[in-house]
Amino acid sequence: MRGNEAWQRALAAGTAFLGCALLAPGAPFAQERAPAERAAAEPAAADPGPRGTLVLLDGGAPQVLFVDAATGATRGTAPTGLGPRAVAAQGGRLYVANRGTERTPGSSVTVIDAAARRAERTLPVCDGCGPAALAFDEGGTLWIAAQADPALLALAPPYGRPRVTRLDDAPASVAAAGDPVAAGLAGRDVAVLAPAAATTRRLGVAVAPALLVRRPGTAEVWTAAGAEPALVAIDLSRDGSAARVSHRAPAFVQDLAFLPDGSGVLVAGGRDRMVVLLETSGGRERARIAFASAPRRISVSPDGRFAAVLLPEEGRVALVALGAGALRPAGGFEVEIDVAGWTWLE
Repeated sequence: MRGNEAWQRALAAGTAFLGCALLAPGAPFAQERAPAERAAAEPAAADPGPRGTLVLLDGGAPQVLFVDAATGATRGTAPTGLGPRAVAAQGGRLYVANRGTERTPGSSVTVIDAAARRAERTLPVCDGCGPAALAFDEGGTLWIAAQADPALLALAPPYGRPRVTRLDDAPASVAAAGDPVAAGLAGRDVAVLAPAAATTRRLGVAVAPALLVRRPGTAEVWTAAGAEPALVAIDLSRDGSAARVSHRAPAFVQDLAFLPDGSGVLVAGGRDRMVVLLETSGGRERARIAFASAPRRISVSPDGRFAAVLLPEEGRVALVALGAGALRPAGGFEVEIDVAGWTWLE
């Protein structure tokens, strides 16, 4: 028994000595954990949620709503003209195209101070032409697609009287990088307008007329090839040469939204009820995410970390985190209005 007690005291003393040596600064036995081990042991920082404000056009009332992107809470409203249909941001202001109704086509664009969330002025751009879409070019000129009286209107700063180019078909969308400008026509074609040369020509491509989106940092505008699982890229720097970009995205494309750097494009497929992220160079699929109902609109946050997806059948907006190789659900919120258009502000 005494021998065992002596052995236990010696073992305890040795263990205590070894523990001190391991913990002592500069001890020869001490080993620092590898970075990967430290990262695994330390709690991960919380991934910050979406930032900024979603601006929603109310399809049932003459107003825009300013909605917190993270919570869905309405932070304010501002009045517009009848039938707000499209919105574009420029220089801290929002420009809203007031389409009006079929009986009473609109004639104006409402200018809203985005920070103050109040209407500043109304730009009379025509007499009942029905402004339905608008876009800014790099020079700050505002291009407007007039549906009721088919034309493209160009308003140069400070946005006085517009320059009018008549079209033989009603435009449903417009995209501009400078000169020329592209318009999606109701007859499922694209018109390319070269203001400097005062020429307009059709490309003869079958496309979704209401869907024409400029790729950031380029002179390309993209659209969908109707019900076919393909996109059409139109290079405006080459006077509107069109090229079909093959991909395995869903048919019946409802919307397109580019990442801020232009490296990828999000495609909303109506029939397959999903959003797919494609590389713009080559069309390789990076990721996809499915929904219970058809996605109608997509808006990407200014920092490129999130996308908002409108699901009108459910009356909600789904938020999606845009990872390197995955699209992950990131919450969402309900909407009680018919969203006629939107944009995401910082």
